[in-house]
Amino acid sequence: MKKILIIILSLLFVNTSFSQIKNYRDVFKYKTPWMYSAGISTHSVLFDHPARNTINFDNEDDYISGGSFDGAQVALDFRITYIPEKLENYYFALGVEYASMTSKEQYTISSSSVVNYRNDQNLLTPYLGAYYKVFRIPLANTNIYLGPEVRFNFINNSNFKSEFQNILDRNKTTILDKSLKDDAFRLGGAFRIGAEGEIDKEFGINISAALNLVNLLGRDDAYGELLTSGLVQEKTEISLFTLVYNISIFYRL
Repeated sequence: MKKILIIILSLLFVNTSFSQIKNYRDVFKYKTPWMYSAGISTHSVLFDHPARNTINFDNEDDYISGGSFDGAQVALDFRITYIPEKLENYYFALGVEYASMTSKEQYTISSSSVVNYRNDQNLLTPYLGAYYKVFRIPLANTNIYLGPEVRFNFINNSNFKSEFQNILDRNKTTILDKSLKDDAFRLGGAFRIGAEGEIDKEFGINISAALNLVNLLGRDDAYGELLTSGLVQEKTEISLFTLVYNISIFYRL
């Protein structure tokens, strides 16, 4: 009798759980097909791109003075997503990402003095995305999605600064403080995979990662490499890949 009671209770529990899963979408009925999100991203330059090189000169003949972006740079991300009512597996997004990128270096030139370098680059990126919901994890209220993006990259307001600093009295003397590169536009592309987790009826968290090619189209050897300081005239512009991580809070009516 005791075993039969345990079996009945187990079946009731399982049936209740599956009923909750089945009726989840009935509970979360949305008034509109629009989703709004805001969050932060990080960009990390990949592979052996000169943007990862140090700004300071190297004795090697083939060395390119870089941008010193060998770590993650933070960006702000805003996105509006349209989810068709009859095609809930498809997401269409319009977004904009803004990264104010800064790198710094300091080199000792004597026992009492150093030289400081600073490289600033701004990357403004409106983008269009089309994603497909691959599957749903019902117990976690989470959707897994992936898809491509078209990214419109505006590199602007670049500036390079170098200064001499006396360590003893902390006085600084500016050597150079100007933009060494013109503004530029590059058409890029990315492929994103992410997880969209619903916290309650209207809010949730979106976590994703993307492989981003900044200069898919529009490369110009006369411009030189992207995101470098511009101290040395470069002869080529190679592909610039970044790895993008994003975490956002979304709101859906």
